Amino acid sequence: MVAALLWAATRLPVFVKTTSVAPTDELAALIDEMNSTAPQGTPALLAIRPE
Repeated sequence: MVAALLWAATRLPVFVKTTSVAPTDELAALIDEMNSTAPQGTPALLAIRPE
């Protein structure tokens, strides 16, 4: 029952828009963290990192 309710809720545009809000710099912060952990393995990520 709960699974069906959650599935139905995720089909509503208002629910999707509300839950998909993220800070604009979140992707850049994630790439920075990954680069600080393993700098030799992230050249492709640095190439697509937003400014």
